[in-house]
Amino acid sequence: NIEIKGKIGEGNFGSVWKAFWQNEKMDVALKTMENLNDFTKEAFILSQLLHPNIVKYCGIYEEKEIKYIVTEFISGGSL
Repeated sequence: NIEIKGKIGEGNFGSVWKAFWQNEKMDVALKTMENLNDFTKEAFILSQLLHPNIVKYCGIYEEKEIKYIVTEFISGGSL
């Protein structure tokens, strides 16, 4: 279960929210995107990357028909 805490950023393609992932006991970032095609592409690309300098992809979360890309939360940085 994920508890959304508040919006931390917004850009041309979507918004980013800070949340707490209760099952994993960790803060995460949730990204929404208006274009489903862009959302699918970004989620796929992030799922293929594994590098210490790239934010870690944790999965997809859906709530109230809104889909979120879930990544680790990096404070003081940008996604």
